[in-house]
Amino acid sequence: MTEAGETISQEFFCSGVSSIAGERKHVLFLDLDGHTLDQTIKLAYEMIDKYYLSDCYIVCSSQNNHHLICLDKFDFGRVLSILKRHAHGQWVKYRSESRDFVLRLSRKGNKSKPRLMCIIESPHEIRKKSNAHRILINRIYRLDIPKNHMFDDTTKLKVHFYRTRMVEND
Repeated sequence: MTEAGETISQEFFCSGVSSIAGERKHVLFLDLDGHTLDQTIKLAYEMIDKYYLSDCYIVCSSQNNHHLICLDKFDFGRVLSILKRHAHGQWVKYRSESRDFVLRLSRKGNKSKPRLMCIIESPHEIRKKSNAHRILINRIYRLDIPKNHMFDDTTKLKVHFYRTRMVEND
């Protein structure tokens, strides 16, 4: 039993991709537990306007749990600042200790693989972006995000294989 009155049902192994995008840079990943698709879309528009983000990709990780992905590259401090305001607190705390934000790509227990729900297009293109993450998103979600002058030349990503658990609320 956890402090919040939650019960751990089982542990699983999953794979996920790291936010690391070259030397000392990270793409923006947000883990948004307890957010409907409409809430996540609204947040994406707000963040695009506030931070001048480029396109955002919204992925459903399970019912009312979403990921928001932006391929813009930021230094760690800036990503952490943004995440503290908007992402799931426990995830931010745990991942900030390793200085490596990871989003699940695989199944987790009886949950299906995360799936792309929509792309929120942006008029902004002011930062360099991760080509390696572009390639991954293209392959996983069968997209065709073209490589333009805003993308770096990276092709390598860090992938994690990790133990996680599913928590049930009382």
